[in-house]
This record gives sequence, structure tokens and C-alpha cells, in this order.
Amino acid sequence: TGAPLREQILMDEETHLQILQSGLMSSSDVTNCLTVAKGRNLVLRSLSYLSSSPDIINNILNTILSNIQHVTRNDPQDLEFWTLLAKHIDSESLDKLEPAASNIINLKNKVKRAVLATSLGSSVILTLILKASLVTDKKSNLSMWTQLTQAVLGAVGEGVTLGPFLAKFHLSETTLGNLLQLDKDLKPAWNNIVELSKQVEEVAAC
Repeated sequence: TGAPLREQILMDEETHLQILQSGLMSSSDVTNCLTVAKGRNLVLRSLSYLSSSPDIINNILNTILSNIQHVTRNDPQDLEFWTLLAKHIDSESLDKLEPAASNIINLKNKVKRAVLATSLGSSVILTLILKASLVTDKKSNLSMWTQLTQAVLGAVGEGVTLGPFLAKFHLSETTLGNLLQLDKDLKPAWNNIVELSKQVEEVAAC
């Protein structure tokens, strides 16, 4: 009876995986899940079962980035989301990350400020900006990324305190050179961000 039972279990797992895949292929369904605590937990758990479906994983992670306001909660799940999103941003093409940048830019100011005030939100958005800043091809259209950078610097300049970063960022005055020039209005805001990143390095060194 052992062999048939094992086969039944394997079939059940495969069926479950197929249902899971079909349910998470819809960006709107994933977005709906992200709006509630149980849904966010389901999405996180589901990703570990989808290792054989990288395209689906990438689509889910892009959806999460485009709806970052739903997952920036300053709770223990932030680190889980950060681990996944940091790796995804590093490996994903800038073109495919652009919708997330657009959505963040278009958030209502109150929501955008709330996102930036969280560790996950500030870390994810700065990571996106830093990825864009590394592009050296002059033919690349980086206008969306320049707008995102301006939005962050503008918020900091207006008094928003960014959430503590979840990683060490090595920043300098020249970091944003490919995206914009720091004028007298933007430079103080960028200096605040640089100082915040130094604090992370100091804590890590202790």
C-alpha cells in the first residue's frame, strides 16, 4: 500500500501546485491578497513552492513592488519581503521594474510619505534608485527614475524621516550623477540620506 499512497500524495501535491500557480498568475488577485494580513502571508508562503516557475515568481515580485504600500507594515514580514525583493531588483531588468517606479511616483503624497517612513519602503525605493543610477548608456531613457529620485528627495526635503535602512548602502555626492544634478534644494536632502546610510554602517560595525 506504500507505493500507491506515495503516488497519491505526489499527485495531490502536483494538483495543489497547479491550483496555486493559476491563482497567482493574475496580478489583480495577488494585489488583493496583499491588502490583508492573511493574504500577504499566503503570498510569502506560496513563493517557496514556486521555485520551478521563475516567470510566475518574477511576475508576483513585480506586482509586490508595484503595490509596495500594501506590504510596508513595519512588522516581522518586512524582512521576509526585503530578502525576496532585494534579490529580485538586483536580477530584474530596469525596464520591467519601471512600472513599479511609476506606481510609487503616482501614490498619493500621504501614502508615499508613509511608505518612505518604513524600513522596507525606504530600502526598496533606494535600491531601485541605485540600480537605475548605475546605467551608463546615454541612450537609455531614465526620466521615470529621475522622477522617482526627485520624489524621494522632495519628501525628505519637506521633513519626511526615512525608515532605517535594512542594508548598507555606499552612497556619495556622485551616486545620482546619471539621474540628476543635486542643486541647492536637493543636496541637503541627499546628504540626509547619506548620513542615514552611514548610521547603518556604524551599527553593523559595533
